[in-house]
Amino acid sequence: MAIFMSTMMGGGLALIRDRELGIIEGYLVTPVKRSSIILGVIGSGTVKGFLSGFIIFLVDLVAAGIVLRSVEDFVLVLLVLFVISIGLTSLVVFVSSRFKEQQSFSGMNAFLSLILFMTSGAFYPTMGMPDWLRWITTVNPEYYAVHALRTLILRSQGMGAISFDLLALMLFSGAAIILGITSFRRTLE
Repeated sequence: MAIFMSTMMGGGLALIRDRELGIIEGYLVTPVKRSSIILGVIGSGTVKGFLSGFIIFLVDLVAAGIVLRSVEDFVLVLLVLFVISIGLTSLVVFVSSRFKEQQSFSGMNAFLSLILFMTSGAFYPTMGMPDWLRWITTVNPEYYAVHALRTLILRSQGMGAISFDLLALMLFSGAAIILGITSFRRTLE
C-alpha cells in the first residue's frame, strides 16, 4: 500500500501537475525523446515507491522482530520491492496520462487502489474469495508481490519458491512500461 500511494503521488499526480503547469510542453521543445520524458517520470516515481517500501520493510523488521535467514532473502525482498515499484508506477503513469485534472485522476486512483489492494491477499486469504473475485486476483500484480514477500520474509523459501511470482511481476512491469509510453505519446498528439 505504501508503494502504491507513493507511486500515485510520485508518478501519476506529478505527471498531471506537470501537464497543468505547462512543464510537459517545455520538455517537448527540447531534443529529448518523448519516451525518455515518460521513462524519467516512471524512474522518479519508482525511486519514491521503492524507498517508501524499503523504509516500511525496515520498520517491520524492527517492530515485528523478524529475522531474515539469509542475505539472499534480503536481496530478493529488495528485488521484489523494486520490480513492483516499477510496475505500479508505470501503471499509474498509464492511467494518469489519460486525465487532465488531478481530481478526476484521484477518483480513478481510489477505485484502482481498492481493486488492487483488496484482492492482493494482504488482508483476506484468497482461498476464501468467491470464484469471480479470485479471477481478479490472478491478474493482480500486487497479489504476486504479497505472495513473494510472505514467502521470503515469513517462510524463507528463497528464489525457487518465488520464481513464478517474480516472472509475473517482471512481465507486468514490462507491459505497464510499454502501455505508459504508448499512452503518453497518444495524449501528446
